[in-house]
Amino acid sequence: TGLDFNNGNHNPIFIGLEDATYNVTVTDGLCTVEGSIDVDVEESLELTIEGEEFSCVGEVNLIASGGIGGGEYEWTLASDLNTVVFTGENLITTFDSNSETYVVNFISDDGCPSIAESFTVSLLVIDIELIEPFQVCSGDSIQFVVLNNDPNQTLMFEWEDNIHITAGESTDMPTIVVGEGETDPFELPFVVTNELGCILMDTLDVVIAETPVLTFNSTLTECGELEVCFDIPVDFFGFSLWDFGDLTTTDDTSLDMAPCYTYPDFGTYTVTLSNVSGICQAEPVTVEVIINPQIVINELPDFTVCDGNEVTLTADTNLDSEAYAAIWCNAAGDTLFVGGEYVFVPTEDIDVTLKVSDVNDCNDMQTINVNVFDFDLDVLFPEVFCGGAEVPVTVTNNSDGDLSYVWGPADCVISGGDTANPVLTASGDNKQFTVTATNNETGCTMDFLYDIPVTEFDIDVDASPDTTINEGEDVDIYVLGSEEGDTFEWSNGNMEEAQTVMPTDTTIYTVTVTDENGCTDTAEITINVRKPECDETDVYLPNAFSPNGDGVNDILYVRSNFIESMELIIYNRWHQEVFRTTDQSIGWDGTFGGEILTPDAYAYFLDVVCINAVEYTNKGNVSILR
Repeated sequence: TGLDFNNGNHNPIFIGLEDATYNVTVTDGLCTVEGSIDVDVEESLELTIEGEEFSCVGEVNLIASGGIGGGEYEWTLASDLNTVVFTGENLITTFDSNSETYVVNFISDDGCPSIAESFTVSLLVIDIELIEPFQVCSGDSIQFVVLNNDPNQTLMFEWEDNIHITAGESTDMPTIVVGEGETDPFELPFVVTNELGCILMDTLDVVIAETPVLTFNSTLTECGELEVCFDIPVDFFGFSLWDFGDLTTTDDTSLDMAPCYTYPDFGTYTVTLSNVSGICQAEPVTVEVIINPQIVINELPDFTVCDGNEVTLTADTNLDSEAYAAIWCNAAGDTLFVGGEYVFVPTEDIDVTLKVSDVNDCNDMQTINVNVFDFDLDVLFPEVFCGGAEVPVTVTNNSDGDLSYVWGPADCVISGGDTANPVLTASGDNKQFTVTATNNETGCTMDFLYDIPVTEFDIDVDASPDTTINEGEDVDIYVLGSEEGDTFEWSNGNMEEAQTVMPTDTTIYTVTVTDENGCTDTAEITINVRKPECDETDVYLPNAFSPNGDGVNDILYVRSNFIESMELIIYNRWHQEVFRTTDQSIGWDGTFGGEILTPDAYAYFLDVVCINAVEYTNKGNVSILR
């Protein structure tokens, strides 16, 4: 067998399986040296471990042997071979698991390892189970059973002498007796030994309870289904026997503590629970179990109620009224009423929710919208009624549905008394109008009252100086009976309380007066205009005057209300002109050239153009009287 160093490894490692000679050749390419080495392979060491395979308390005492020559033993756990837990021949340690496996190797001084050996130590603990505190009742006599959780062990029991143990003192099933009227708890000490001599000392705690009164709960697993589950809510010691009361079969019993049973149909069943053991024997209890179909509320329609009217809501389901409870709530979940019939007077729209539940707490709910019919009218009334005026009133209906109307009082209704657009009138101081509105669909009615003040005023028109004037004259016309704040509108467009007019023809002037409330009154006046004749009727010159300074007839004037232009010439008997004027306001004072003329008859010539453009001439005599 040769070794090849061409791979660059000058110190090869080999595994010896048998005795052998190894040759080696060393060369640098020119020179070569050869050599060899003899290797003897010794047989592997076989180790043994001595010790107890079982421990009562988890103690380990193992001794390794089989190592040859100089070296030492190394102990590891089978679960972790890389960690040495002890070095030496005798391993003494403890463990707390059910079992532990230990592995030992012998490491010789020449580096030769041994074949590893393992040893498993198991914990042999006495494992029993007691039902405690063991509850019994006064007067009970019962055989108690201790449970052995490790059937591979053979256990021996020894109970301490006690008046409560009457039999089975050296067994795992002693008979325990409690005296009549006894109430105090007590302890029963005992010792358990297994086949290895492991010992366990323990005590059974016994408490004495009052004989219970049996009761049970029933729960429907799902609403509308037929399966019912039962449970016992009180402390129960013994064996339960259930009779589910199903008369259609004889297989309606159970020994389970919390059984479930599926019934053949909906209905009422009589269920009985009994205790068939000797512990705390109680009287059987019988309860009627009701199984209903899924409760469903028959549809309750939404509806509208008149304001102030009473509402009656009645629960109606597929079950008899005695089979469920009804609760009425508002939208916030607050309880309004408990019972099948809810009577109330709503003051506003409300959503009422009916919640019903049967004996199994199966439920249904439905919400009813109760709407209070609200009359929402906009009535366009004037703030003030003008006395005697016919006023149209308009009603805008903002409510749901069509309305009909009746207006009053009847003596104030001009027209439309059964419509939304009546014409009303009023007189006096104040007036209360009424309208009764009726919803044609619901029949709801409501009276609306409107107190309206009534204003009355009466005006007249007068003229100054008179209502008759000559053509060309003016006259003042004005309103009588007006008050501060009134406004005026004349038929000629004038907006003042009074005005001066100069009609050329007889004219009727009408004025409308409006007060601060918008009420109006109208009056009129006729101004009679006298037309000029432009003759001696309307143009007059006296035939004599007396300029003597007494203030009476001292000046001779042409008298007329209709002169547009004129010329008056006065002559003496010698046909000499003594006076001339073209101004009606300038008269003759009976002088000429500053001299007072003597009384005499004087001739005149008068030429007049009237305001109607008619010319009038006249001549005659006028006398001066002194």
